[in-house]
Amino acid sequence: MGASLSNLTTTDGTSDSSSSDIFALLSHPLPFDDQGNKDFWLDRVTGGVCMSISAKSMSITGIEDRRYWKRIPIDES
Repeated sequence: MGASLSNLTTTDGTSDSSSSDIFALLSHPLPFDDQGNKDFWLDRVTGGVCMSISAKSMSITGIEDRRYWKRIPIDES
């Protein structure tokens, strides 16, 4: 698609985009972290907020024991 959230506003902070333009942009996954491991988008049918967080970005609070964190890569994932 090539669009980004920064394209929605002009240099003075106003928006030239219609509601349908904004919804179309937000209906595609957009990264919200610097590593690109977390995305969000709006569901086109329900308008609900969807999120995707990669397993590499997750942590379990209070459990730093690496025995609980064995990543097993598989071809299907």
